[in-house]
Amino acid sequence: MTCILAALPGVSACDEREGIRVAALRFEGNDAFDDGQLASVLATRRSGILPWSEPRVFSRTAFEADLKRLVAFYDDRGYPDARVRAADVEFTDDGAAVRLTIHLDEGEPVRIERVVLLGMPDDVPLDVARLPIRAGETRDRRTLLATTERVTFVLRDRGYPDARVESRAEPGASDRSLVLTIEATPGAAGRFGDVSIVNLESVEPAVVLRTLAFEPGDVYRESQLLESQRRLFALGLFDFAHVARTQEAAPDDSGLPMTVTVKEGRPTRFQMGVGYGTESGPRGSIEWQHRNFGGNARQLGLDGRYSARLSGLGARVGQPYLGGRPIAAGVEAGAYWQSEPTFSSRRIGVRTNLTRSAQIARGLDLAPIDRTARVTYTNESLEYTIDPDALGAVTNVDELIALGLDPTSGSGRGRLGSLSADIEQAVIDRPIDPRSGYAVSAHFEHAAPWLGGTFEYQEVLVNGRVYLPVGRSVVWASRLRAGVLVSPNDELVPFSARYFLGGSTSLRGWGRYEVSPLSGDGLPLGGRSVLEISSELRMPIAGQVGAVFFVDAGNAWVDESLRPGDLRVAAGPGIRWLTAFGAIRADVGVQVNPIPGLRIDGEPQRRRWRIHLSFGHAF
Repeated sequence: MTCILAALPGVSACDEREGIRVAALRFEGNDAFDDGQLASVLATRRSGILPWSEPRVFSRTAFEADLKRLVAFYDDRGYPDARVRAADVEFTDDGAAVRLTIHLDEGEPVRIERVVLLGMPDDVPLDVARLPIRAGETRDRRTLLATTERVTFVLRDRGYPDARVESRAEPGASDRSLVLTIEATPGAAGRFGDVSIVNLESVEPAVVLRTLAFEPGDVYRESQLLESQRRLFALGLFDFAHVARTQEAAPDDSGLPMTVTVKEGRPTRFQMGVGYGTESGPRGSIEWQHRNFGGNARQLGLDGRYSARLSGLGARVGQPYLGGRPIAAGVEAGAYWQSEPTFSSRRIGVRTNLTRSAQIARGLDLAPIDRTARVTYTNESLEYTIDPDALGAVTNVDELIALGLDPTSGSGRGRLGSLSADIEQAVIDRPIDPRSGYAVSAHFEHAAPWLGGTFEYQEVLVNGRVYLPVGRSVVWASRLRAGVLVSPNDELVPFSARYFLGGSTSLRGWGRYEVSPLSGDGLPLGGRSVLEISSELRMPIAGQVGAVFFVDAGNAWVDESLRPGDLRVAAGPGIRWLTAFGAIRADVGVQVNPIPGLRIDGEPQRRRWRIHLSFGHAF
């Protein structure tokens, strides 16, 4: 049975039966917005096709409201003449479900002919071209609201705490255009004044005051209020933290009085986690933390983890401020066992570090710029052993001796004493699922006997990631990684520090650590230089599910030279399910140029593809 619903009253002519499912929902006549965008506006939803999917029941009352909601949706986005021309409700043959088709007449849009920005003070330059709303676009109320919020934020972030911004539309050259005027009223300039703290119990006031991103007398900046709240939450001491102007106090010569309102949480945290990956297998972790150990926001943590690849126990103590300066100091001690396809290793020791971090706010809708500098001293006992199955296939004992390995047991040991420096900067819009921006980092390490070890080498390792939006929803993500280990001879470089490629975050056509220089018997021995390049297109499919197509290229070499003409290449597709905690992904990598003679666990490798299941984007 088909019922044509001319305009809205016709909906009531359709038979409304209890429990009727929605089998299909389609739109016709929509050019400006796709079906997915329009469907997201409606309360009426199509039932899922999977047996366990939630059934969506048809309601005439809800459908009538949905049709009105569609018209309002178009009006908000610059289509004031849009209307629902008709709606078809067709019952399935068994009468248990309906197929809905909504016919739309979008009409002509109203476009912005020109944007005028007025009232901005001379010390706050703002280009009209940088506003969210632009000439030539349709009149979109959401974008207009975002524009007034952006201008207001810019003014309040440059010392004008009482700034107000209004907008008005005037007729343009045609009846389908308008001139949009954004007018700012900056108000008086202001500075931060004295700070009062509300609801503190066990945490010292000095902890709160030094965590703030501003001091009394600084120019008022809205971004520093947001940054202060972020820093307070990052301490892990508070369930609630809010920084704002003191409402009942008037500004005076000392500045705008500020109030920090907090609610202290439990200082201890206990967390457990489980997961699974094709490389690590089942994995679990357990962690206990005290966020105010001995006061002064000092942190004490104990953790344990287990997986087929990495297991261990550790303890750490951290001091977020050192000598009153925003430099974090930390000491970590632990014992960890690592099992790779080629070798297994154990490290027991201590690492101490000093870290300086900074975040620079970029507005309301962008993640802040992250900058980190860290210096670390490491003193660890290392032991490593070639996999017994792989060792049984090695006939050239000289290669093992040159790497500092016992030719009979395939094991080696020593002590690592090193100083390292790391610098990082991330300018990314969304850390969990980036759409635009970049991140760069560099690692420098010097290991020598004078630092308390038996190994001697220098390492330089650089990483870079770039994310470029392509159209509305596609992202082109790329990464480059290059490193060298410089040493008088191979024996002075721990086997576990050598470079290997392959796996879920590397050359995805191979398994983990399968790509590196080979022994004469086909055993991956690791390299002293590495170059890796990856690129992938990330595309949405439906809802939170997306697809990727990737190309990975890279290799590791036996000496310190990089040879870009000698790269191994893999390519393939992948699926991503985006969650609030990150992407759950599956990739299928196919080798473009396999490695002749490669042996894993003593067996020749002939399979040219790998499947990887993991958590988080590859980069």
